[in-house]
Amino acid sequence: MKQLASAIKLFIIPGMLLLPGIHLFAQSVKVVECTKQDWAGGVAGKRGTHYNITFSYPTKKKDIILDTIWVGQRKFQIFMPQSPSSNVVVTKKGKLTMAAMRLQVSYDEVQYPNVGNESASKAPIKNYKGVALLQYHEGNKKNELVIPKVTHTFDQVNYP
Repeated sequence: MKQLASAIKLFIIPGMLLLPGIHLFAQSVKVVECTKQDWAGGVAGKRGTHYNITFSYPTKKKDIILDTIWVGQRKFQIFMPQSPSSNVVVTKKGKLTMAAMRLQVSYDEVQYPNVGNESASKAPIKNYKGVALLQYHEGNKKNELVIPKVTHTFDQVNYP
């Protein structure tokens, strides 16, 4: 009986104390899907990649605002549906809100202004390993979510 009491003191009680802290750091926004399709062609043989990324978060969390997404060193500003220049499609699915967006990354040697929804920027605020980095606000707190991998790659599209 004494061994059981010491096991409880050593493992169960500290574990119970840690669980609320772990829950506090759980992310509300999750990656549902990240697809990619390379493309080439058009004027001067341009090339690049289209990314379609879908996120989900609880509908009851009304204070979540998706802000910026980084693909490599390229920054894309996210304009939620309330904005006249929205680049996100938001739908409700049960208790979840789904936010889907399409990003066009161009790899031309000559960078043209306003290609896709890419904005001029500095490097992301932190190094990350993965496909992209999402920055979002939940209330007054700024959060980050790494999109770790592409869930599906489509065949390359070649334009005339």
